[in-house]
Amino acid sequence: MDEFPGKQIKFPFYSDVKLETGKKIFKRLLEGVSIHDKKGWIYSFYKKIDGTWQEQSLKIGRTDNSVEKRLRQWTNQCGEELKIKKSWETKWNHLTETLVHLELKDRGLWLGNINGGGKCNYEIQKEWFSASVFHEIDNVVSYWVRYVDALERYYYQEL
Repeated sequence: MDEFPGKQIKFPFYSDVKLETGKKIFKRLLEGVSIHDKKGWIYSFYKKIDGTWQEQSLKIGRTDNSVEKRLRQWTNQCGEELKIKKSWETKWNHLTETLVHLELKDRGLWLGNINGGGKCNYEIQKEWFSASVFHEIDNVVSYWVRYVDALERYYYQEL
């Protein structure tokens, strides 16, 4: 049970999140950057459903490779037609993705566990978010990219 229900935590520059989400973010930041984390991309894809492009829901994911290569992998794997909405380069894509997903869920934009389409119909997909107001997603991702990229100063600072 939260000691301060409904309270929010303000991160530098931009982000307002609920206390419980703030705790998860702090915990993840305290873990630091994994030695396996790499420079890469956060991407947003949308797909065609019944012949119409559906930009109101986006897959927000990460890749170490080019975003175009990830798009081709997804298309080949699932047989779905996708388009890139936007991509953001970041120094540590796994950490950035985790923080982005935490905040988007906090904002109520996560679409929940959904069944995949095409050849992936049997799989549960967890990285789809409501994008009815894309600038909100863009602001969240851009914020965490800047924040995580700025951490390099602290993790590699010489004493």
